[in-house]
Amino acid sequence: MGERLFPNIRKITTVFCLSIIFITIGLFALRLTALSDMVQANGGGGPRLHEVEIAGTPFVYRVVDSLEFESPSARSMSRSALAENAEENDFYMRLEIIYDITGRSIYLSPFLSPGASISSGYLQGVPLVQGEHRGTAVITVYDPATRRQLGSRSHSIMIEIGES
Repeated sequence: MGERLFPNIRKITTVFCLSIIFITIGLFALRLTALSDMVQANGGGGPRLHEVEIAGTPFVYRVVDSLEFESPSARSMSRSALAENAEENDFYMRLEIIYDITGRSIYLSPFLSPGASISSGYLQGVPLVQGEHRGTAVITVYDPATRRQLGSRSHSIMIEIGES
C-alpha cells in the first residue's frame, strides 16, 4: 500500500536535494564576492601631500585621509589615488591600512615605484559593518634594489561603510 501512496517519492527527493545544493553554491559565490570588494578613495579632497626624510633623503608621497564604501559589499571605481609615490623619489613604497579596533590589516598595496600610484584595492578578510571606523594608513619605504625596509610613517584615516 505504501508504494501506491508515494509513487514519485524518489523524484521529489532528488529534486529537493539538487535544489538545496544549487542554493548553497549560489550563496557561497555571493559571500566570496562580498569578501573581496573594492576599496575606494573618498571623492572629496583627495590624498594629502607629505614629505619626510628617509635614509637622509627627502621622500614625498600622497595618502588619503578617508576611505568610503557605498556598502559592506560595494564594488566601485576610485575617483582619486589611495596612495602615490612621487616621481622625484628614489625608493619604492607600500600602503597598508590597519583597522584600529582589531589591529588587523585590511589592505596591502603592491610595491609602488617612483611616479606610480594606486587608486583601488581589495579588502582582505571579513568586511567591516556599516558606519564609521578609525584606521591607520602605514606608508613603508623600501630600497628598490634589495627591497629592504628603510622606514615607515603612519597617518590616522577614517573608513566609512554605507548601507547594504
